Amino acid sequence: MKNSLPFYCLLLTLLGACTPAQSPIRPSDPPVIIMQSAPPDPALKILEDFARYRELDKDALGREIGNLSALPAPDASSKIRLAMLLWLQGGIGDAERASAVIANARISAAADDAGLRALAQILAGALADQKRLSDKIADLTQQLRDSQLRGDQLASKIEALKTIERNLLSRPENGAAPQPSRDPPR
Repeated sequence: MKNSLPFYCLLLTLLGACTPAQSPIRPSDPPVIIMQSAPPDPALKILEDFARYRELDKDALGREIGNLSALPAPDASSKIRLAMLLWLQGGIGDAERASAVIANARISAAADDAGLRALAQILAGALADQKRLSDKIADLTQQLRDSQLRGDQLASKIEALKTIERNLLSRPENGAAPQPSRDPPR
């Protein structure tokens, strides 16, 4: 054991020499964290713009549509914005025009960005649903008009039958000439 004591001392000295020298850390220095921000997602930016567009009046929507329509070579995000504006404007033919623009944007977005492509597909689906519902409303409106016309015709026939019935009841039974009706014919 006597021989092993110097060996352990030598070993501890060597191990102590292997540890790195620590620099004193001052508690007043906060760690510096460098964060790199990712580029903004174009689909997220379009959704933010959509929220802003919903607050605009018809004139402001028209100006925005004019600005985007005047672009010489619009990218997929500009086309999607234009389709959203047309959809929000809600004029005659705007939904069809928005569908055509979004179909073009889906083709353009296919190579650009998956987020834009998904957004264009969602918008195309919403426009198709709106068209289907508009067509259904038009069909139901026509059915309502037809039903109202049929109801008016039936009411006229009932009134005519009531007039005939009154005329028959007002005839004398002894064969005398019928009294003229006081009700004007309808």
